Amino acid sequence: MQTVKRLSLTFLLGCLVFTPAMPMYAEPSFPFSDVQQLNHEQLQVQKYKLQRLRIKQMQSYWLILRGINEKIDDLTLLKMVNHSEILDEINRGQMIGNGVALGGLGLAGAGGLMMGNVIKFNGSFWVGLAAIILGAGMAITGEMMAGNIGDEFSHILEQPQAERFVAEYNDELKKQLGIAHIPNLD
Repeated sequence: MQTVKRLSLTFLLGCLVFTPAMPMYAEPSFPFSDVQQLNHEQLQVQKYKLQRLRIKQMQSYWLILRGINEKIDDLTLLKMVNHSEILDEINRGQMIGNGVALGGLGLAGAGGLMMGNVIKFNGSFWVGLAAIILGAGMAITGEMMAGNIGDEFSHILEQPQAERFVAEYNDELKKQLGIAHIPNLD
């Protein structure tokens, strides 16, 4: 036991003696501590880089990005470029699809009532089963029409159309910031 205490004490003293002196101040954790002085044009370019849109092509899908890496969807892009006619068409399709889906759910519910003999008539079981199957099919079809079923990377717009809208938005942003004359900003 004494040997263990001596070894521990010797180790601690050795660490204290051979450890270099710690600085009395902390190093700044932010490596860019030098303040940069930007002129007005450079500041506008930085604003543009934080607000611009771009399309990033991944291996099997593409994304619309704002600024550094903020993902935006197709509807947001359409709102940003003020294409209300396309938005109205999409909203109309979504409303029709949602209506078909709700009608299908109602039909499936009525079929369940028939199968459960809540609504009784001759052959109600088979009619109820058919209504459930037809209603489920309508619900799925309506959801697909409305665009509610899809993966995270599905798009309403085609990629060339989205690229055109992105270029349109970026050109307008450059004009607003007064930097349209600077080449190769994108």
